Amino acid sequence: MTVRVLIVFVIAVFSVLSAQTLAADRDARFFDTELTKSLGLDEVTAARVSAILAEKSKAERAVIDRLRAGAARNKGVVADSTRAELQRIEANAATKLSSVLSPEQMRKYRRMRGGAS
Repeated sequence: MTVRVLIVFVIAVFSVLSAQTLAADRDARFFDTELTKSLGLDEVTAARVSAILAEKSKAERAVIDRLRAGAARNKGVVADSTRAELQRIEANAATKLSSVLSPEQMRKYRRMRGGAS
């Protein structure tokens, strides 16, 4: 693999990870206003969902920070385990949200996030 190809690959990986970080940040801000109103959540449920999204954001940031710190050392190679870890974080958050929200609220939440959970 040439250095140029490697650089392009690293930029692509960080673009994806940055998009995930932005999505997590957007979730945290978005939740406090629109999501609460749109889903008709009471204060207790809103607090629980907010905590789940904050936990998800923190876990995603930890993975991304580890990846960034190791990028130079690993020459930009992203292990499948890193991608799998991010997918597990997403799935775990969706499972927790499903235990707090009704099926209809989960559908609305997914639509509001553009189809992602």
